[in-house]
Amino acid sequence: MSLYTLTDGDRQSCKYFFSTGFDRNFLPVGIILVESLAKVMPDPYVFYVLCYDVETYETLHRLKLPNTHLIHGKDFEDLHPEVKALKSHRKIAEYYWTCKSTLLCDLHDGLNAQQFVSFLDADHYFFADPLPLFRECASSSIGMVEHQFAERYAESEKNTGKYNAGFCVFRGDEKARACLEWWRERTLEWCFDYTEDGKFGDQMYLNHWPDMFEGIHVIEHPGVAVAPWNINERNPGGGTGHFTIDGEPLILGHFHKFRSAGRGAFEPDLSGTYTFDSQVVLRIYREYAIALQTADDRIPENIYSFEVAVRRTVSAGELIRGLFARRFVLTSPFWLGWGLWKCMGWLSGFRTKDLLDKATLAFEGGDLHRARRLALQCMLRNPLRAFDKDVLYILFRRIESNR
Repeated sequence: MSLYTLTDGDRQSCKYFFSTGFDRNFLPVGIILVESLAKVMPDPYVFYVLCYDVETYETLHRLKLPNTHLIHGKDFEDLHPEVKALKSHRKIAEYYWTCKSTLLCDLHDGLNAQQFVSFLDADHYFFADPLPLFRECASSSIGMVEHQFAERYAESEKNTGKYNAGFCVFRGDEKARACLEWWRERTLEWCFDYTEDGKFGDQMYLNHWPDMFEGIHVIEHPGVAVAPWNINERNPGGGTGHFTIDGEPLILGHFHKFRSAGRGAFEPDLSGTYTFDSQVVLRIYREYAIALQTADDRIPENIYSFEVAVRRTVSAGELIRGLFARRFVLTSPFWLGWGLWKCMGWLSGFRTKDLLDKATLAFEGGDLHRARRLALQCMLRNPLRAFDKDVLYILFRRIESNR
């Protein structure tokens, strides 16, 4: 297809083909994903970017990112009218999820069994050479990753799936092709941002792959699928330039719900769901925040269509309140940002421990309504010691089972 054509030399010299897709509101995130791979990938590769709007295409064309092949969203839709027809019937995120498997089918065309094509959601970032992930898939056709939810987030698996569709790998063979075609058919039929009959977006379809298709490999390297729902429990270590997870290099981070706050600060979790109690974790997030701010400085301010999820400028007053509420972390100087984060956690911990004790007493006294209300308040406060988190988790499960 002319939309994806490379010269024969480029096609033959590349074993690895990466892909992603995003619009102008996620431009800085997409830019640093592409540039992060260029810094760590030693072998020849091509990175395909599906640009969902004109502004994204024109901006990336001007920036001339390394090893990047741009695909204009209009050209993609002209090639796939059956996908375009769904655009007015699905939310924007649902439509982008729908496009993913069709894009992968296109890119898979013409590959041989020694080549791989992979897809990454734009909120990923490479910290180290990804070749170990492909070596794991040396005898497999499809590579996939588990969410690996920490115990206190384990319930999320019921609504979002065991596997994460934000990173997957496909060999250029018939086994992978069969899986991609099935995935494409399913997402054209149903791909929505809610859970229904074992489906959620394009993601919960992955739950069926190990039983339906041959050549599946669940990637075991600890340095992949590192995300806010598991990073604290996976022994993060090292420092800038050589972070580790469970003793192995951190390769690929997934910065779900991350937002730059401007003014030298960042918001590690826009949803307020996850905890960040490790200095190493915040250093990892700081590196991402600095890269994001650098990319944002290269993008015209008026290009965004709304106050985007990945960046916004906060007032001085909001920043100060956010620092004390442990919503924001200072990027520089890091020692001050980390110190404030720990200090506010220590002070807030006293109040949280008091709530936990009251919730326990209410439960033991049979007042389940009060116990549940107090337990929920505890869950909204991040700075809990590991022991207290375990107590809260057990208490809340007991409350729910007795309701």
